[in-house]
Amino acid sequence: MGTTIERIREICKERGIAISALEKALGYSNGYLNPKKAKDVSGSRLVEIAEYLGVSVSRLLGEEEKSAALPEEDGNLMEILEAIRNNPALRALYETSIGLPASRIYEAAAMLSRWREGDNGDS
Repeated sequence: MGTTIERIREICKERGIAISALEKALGYSNGYLNPKKAKDVSGSRLVEIAEYLGVSVSRLLGEEEKSAALPEEDGNLMEILEAIRNNPALRALYETSIGLPASRIYEAAAMLSRWREGDNGDS
C-alpha cells in the first residue's frame, strides 16, 4: 500500500468509517486526510489516529502487514462485523463507541446485559 494517508484511508474503508467522521472526531479540519492536499501526518496525529482506529502506528506507517488469517479466538469476528454491517442499531452503537475509553464501553456492555436479563435499572 502507498502513503501513510492512503493506508489510513484503506483501514477506514475496511472498517466502514467515513474519513470525514474520523477527521471530525479527532478535531481535524475537513480534508486533512485528503492525499491530494496533504503529504504526511505528524507523529502526534499518527498516535491519535492509530488509537481511534485501534491499530498500531507501525501499521499506519506500513511497517507491519495486516494478517491474512484471523487468530483462532477471533473466528467469529467476521460474523460480528457482518451483524454490525447489516443492523443499523448495532452500527449506531458501534459508531457511538468509537473513541471512548474501554472502561466506558465495558460499562455500557454491562448495562445492556442487565437490560437483556430484565433489569431495566429502575429499581
